[in-house]
Amino acid sequence: MKKFILICLVGLFCLPICAQVKSVSISAVQPTYDYIPEVARTNLETKMQRVLAGCGLSSSVADRFIMTARIDISTREINSAGFIVQRMDVTFIVGDVIEERIYGT
Repeated sequence: MKKFILICLVGLFCLPICAQVKSVSISAVQPTYDYIPEVARTNLETKMQRVLAGCGLSSSVADRFIMTARIDISTREINSAGFIVQRMDVTFIVGDVIEERIYGT
């Protein structure tokens, strides 16, 4: 009987924590860069949305929590065919818009 009561109490304390975790949603937001084509930006935003959806954290509405990417071009070359080839460093950032905090990169 004591074990049953203990299990019920632990379940009641864990219920609000689980409810809070499931209610968090993160929006994928891509800032506008002049040096990156629109097609590449859209593709990156789609990839971020897939990652968030795979984790069960996706939201299409601008929320408090966002995932964005910072893109820095490390090299830029013109290949033998005349195409511009860019190598980019992409840093993903998850943060809180309201408190202006970064939770991870």
